Amino acid sequence: MQPQDPKLLLAGIPIDPQEFLLVEGLLRGLRQKEIAKDLGCSQQNVSVMVRKLRKKLEDFLKDLL
Repeated sequence: MQPQDPKLLLAGIPIDPQEFLLVEGLLRGLRQKEIAKDLGCSQQNVSVMVRKLRKKLEDFLKDLL
């Protein structure tokens, strides 16, 4: 599934298409190696993307409180 909208929302958090595919892979239970292959990047890139997404989520939750 390829996202068409460059500004997607995940629980109200704006994410880009690569982050969407990352979340989709994580929800399917894929490992970083498999996600990296699907995205065409390194496992290290996937790790950085996960960290950035976690930070976005933390900031979003802080704003709610």
